[in-house]
Amino acid sequence: MRDEKASDTSIAAAWTAWRRARPAPGMRICHPGWPDRGVGQMPPVVGHRLTVGFGDVGKVLVSIAVVTLEPVED
Repeated sequence: MRDEKASDTSIAAAWTAWRRARPAPGMRICHPGWPDRGVGQMPPVVGHRLTVGFGDVGKVLVSIAVVTLEPVED
């Protein structure tokens, strides 16, 4: 996988969209591009990078400037 640097504009846009979705620590989430990772749990947000604990693969560093995590319905 190639390492991509997000521009300040894309980070700002992703952060705005993320805040509108009102994610909360503890919320169950999934990565839409990699469903085989399973369901993760939303950590506290600091900046635009999150360390999400996915049940099937462990902890994964995710940038919300690149990936939009989706809530999982119970």
